[in-house]
Amino acid sequence: MSLHVLDGKWLTRYSTSNPGKPAEDLVITHSANAPNQYAYQLSAGGGGPRTPLPDLSPAQAATQTFAESDFSLADLGLEFLHWPEQRLLKTQMRRSRSCRVLESINPQPAPGAYSRVVSWIDIESKEPVFAQAYDFQGKLLKEFAPKDVQKVRGRWELKGMQLDNRQTGSSTRIEFNLDQV
Repeated sequence: MSLHVLDGKWLTRYSTSNPGKPAEDLVITHSANAPNQYAYQLSAGGGGPRTPLPDLSPAQAATQTFAESDFSLADLGLEFLHWPEQRLLKTQMRRSRSCRVLESINPQPAPGAYSRVVSWIDIESKEPVFAQAYDFQGKLLKEFAPKDVQKVRGRWELKGMQLDNRQTGSSTRIEFNLDQV
């Protein structure tokens, strides 16, 4: 994962390189005043040329998985923070941190998309410490837990993320190699 800031927008890039599997690149363009933009690219594998896929809408990003994992592209883009309805529910301790509990509500949940996401945001660092995503029927679908968060050079950095799919019983851990940024 890498992060770049350019002209009031910031780009986050996720790349994979698993032997024997197609390489994937995802670039998410974030803007304070516009929806996320998702540019996704997949190679044929074996280090061959990469085939660019069309840019994806946030709705398409919600159903496209990254690197055969439980993470959707929209999960990596924190798409739920762009939904128009955000409510502060309470302040609560979570994972030994004082947090604000934020509920994000999807105005038009489609099958395969989340209807709402409840996030615990650390009051000090302003970083999420836990989140629960609910399916379009309102049932708990996924739980997200950042792992190995450290303050480096005065900035909080996330080293990994655990995602548990409560409906399928599967689990995915993604690790970020920020040393290559």
